[in-house]
Amino acid sequence: RLNLQYTVLSKRRLLKLVNNHYVRGWNDPRMPTISGMRRRGYTKEILNTFCNDLGATRAMNVIEMEKLYNDARNYLSDTSRRCMAVLEPIEVTISNWAEHDSKPETLTFSVQNSPTDASMGEHSVTL
Repeated sequence: RLNLQYTVLSKRRLLKLVNNHYVRGWNDPRMPTISGMRRRGYTKEILNTFCNDLGATRAMNVIEMEKLYNDARNYLSDTSRRCMAVLEPIEVTISNWAEHDSKPETLTFSVQNSPTDASMGEHSVTL
């Protein structure tokens, strides 16, 4: 039996949420169902890894949600490219910029797309 911390997994209680239209159905991303979790962004590999790490048991265990988050983070860190964005830019003045660079207008350097896998390539960042 799988019991997640802070999560209602009773089919009887979840059915009330669906029948009273508090959620849009069994595949609503707020529902703790497999289809709901898939719509939330968890892949089948993440869910399989999570269940395999827990194993089968007859004892009543309450599993922390951080375990699921950690499995998702570990899987996605190996397969995802990193992206950077400046959502709220601020103006910064560097007073000794000209001392360190011959062309004081811009500085361009390359960054890997994944810190662990160099085969994912790299992109350039300009300051």
